[in-house]
Amino acid sequence: MKRSLTILTLGALGIVLAGCMDDTGGGSSNPSPAPAPAPAPMPSPVLDSRWLGTAPFCDADPSDCNNLGPGWSYLRTSVTGDGAPCTTGRKVMCVFRPLN
Repeated sequence: MKRSLTILTLGALGIVLAGCMDDTGGGSSNPSPAPAPAPAPMPSPVLDSRWLGTAPFCDADPSDCNNLGPGWSYLRTSVTGDGAPCTTGRKVMCVFRPLN
């Protein structure tokens, strides 16, 4: 029981200070830290943006962004967008990012 408690105490300290202790109570060499995971790729920068839908009857749909051509994608929906508010429907913002 005492040995188990000692190993746990030393093991806990070893993790913080120098690594883990082996079963015999002797020190083990410092293991190399695990490599950091690769960072997530950054999205392409937005080179252009455009609101679709004209007040007062906006009626834009996120799929309309695809009609602008390759590289255009839907970003968000708004009632006001870049100007006058919609009485009916919504405006959608499309962004252009270069294709990778």
